Amino acid sequence: MPVDFKPLDQLLVKASKLVLLTHEKPDGDAIGSSLAMAILLEKLGKSAKVALVGPCPAQYMFLLSGHIPLNIQLDPIPTETDALLVLDTGTWNQLGVGANWLKQNPIPRVIIDHHRTQDDLGGPAIVNTAAEATAAMVLDYFKHNKITPCHSAATSLFTALAFDTGWFRHSNVTSGTFQIASELVTVGADPTSIYRELHQQEPLERMHLKGLALSSLRLHSNGKIGSLKLGTRDFKEAGCSMADSEGLSDLPRQISGVKAAIALFEESPGKIRVSLRSSGDVDVGQVAEDFGGGGHKAAAGCRLEMILDDAEIAILSALKSRMKE
Repeated sequence: MPVDFKPLDQLLVKASKLVLLTHEKPDGDAIGSSLAMAILLEKLGKSAKVALVGPCPAQYMFLLSGHIPLNIQLDPIPTETDALLVLDTGTWNQLGVGANWLKQNPIPRVIIDHHRTQDDLGGPAIVNTAAEATAAMVLDYFKHNKITPCHSAATSLFTALAFDTGWFRHSNVTSGTFQIASELVTVGADPTSIYRELHQQEPLERMHLKGLALSSLRLHSNGKIGSLKLGTRDFKEAGCSMADSEGLSDLPRQISGVKAAIALFEESPGKIRVSLRSSGDVDVGQVAEDFGGGGHKAAAGCRLEMILDDAEIAILSALKSRMKE
């Protein structure tokens, strides 16, 4: 699917100092795409700062290579910023505290995303729902500018691509996905070392949290739906933060017969983050949209303001209804 980068080209004609913002609880695609885009912008003679809502999750620290992200909860956005890029999300809900900053600052911006659900974030959106990851779109912009990704950019992009395809296991993988991976390996990405950094360096606390998640796992609808939940007590017991919950949403789908998965994480009493996964038999993106969230058919999320048990009942009921449809 051809992508029209004209809005971004036009923005960069006037902009020289940019901040790149992505969704809260940033994952591999959010961080990898943002860092790679920052590298590209610098090669185009621009100044680029990556802003994260909260600290960079530990497993992605190896990607930074001198790029120290701003923490918009703690660090002021540089006053000289003259443009903004929003990557890997197009909804207010997913931006967290970044949404307030975005609304209060009328800085020109462009959104670059591959998710179906989009709000009006105050600027043109470049969206390609056929892309496996936002990283694929960032790589296209490298090609659009006839620039070859350096080792650091290739590593960031491969990390992003691997994350959003579940290491090339998800239903969004096509022959083109492997072509992208091949191109990135050719210019320096090392899949073995990237996998080691992401999946073979887990602290004991994270393993404890995974155990608590598994102990909460329940099956519903004759084994077609799996759910798990973690409360604030669980995070405290394990010595973990919300960032350590990444990847736990996929655990229920590893059970034979499970078609859809629900993972609920209590950020604070009455504030629940919901992650939904599907094997493709049900569109969990529609379920998330029903609650003000969004995403893809096979992966989506939302946030609810209710107690943890009530959130589970509400999401489970909505998912069951969608499965009947």
